[in-house]
Amino acid sequence: MVIKRLNERGGSIHLRYLVNIQKRYLMNYEFYKSCLAERQMFLAHYQTITYSQTHMW
Repeated sequence: MVIKRLNERGGSIHLRYLVNIQKRYLMNYEFYKSCLAERQMFLAHYQTITYSQTHMW
């Protein structure tokens, strides 16, 4: 249970890091058209993280 929480937290921190890099245009990540699931997951997490950052206060 504790390991699962740490992994989820680590993943969230990693996603926030990727979103910050992407926001600063330092990452040119091209989605593969054949991997629609990858694209949808990234965009869903991106939307969740950016929404939570703008509505923290």
